[in-house]
Amino acid sequence: MTNDERNRAVRLRHKLNKLGYTMKKTNCRRNSIDNFGGYAIIDTACNAIVRGSRFDLDLDDIDQFISQFK
Repeated sequence: MTNDERNRAVRLRHKLNKLGYTMKKTNCRRNSIDNFGGYAIIDTACNAIVRGSRFDLDLDDIDQFISQFK
């Protein structure tokens, strides 16, 4: 992951926090059926995954999710 990607992930995480969500990157290092190595969006109020239950989101998907609230 480059610095640009890290900075973008931090910015998106801050935007999600303002909306009551957070994002989590998978920490699994091996490929599996239920894990695609990406991100999931979690509702912090009920601690439930809203999007990306298989950690299949990328930063563009998260940005698109945030744009729904504008």
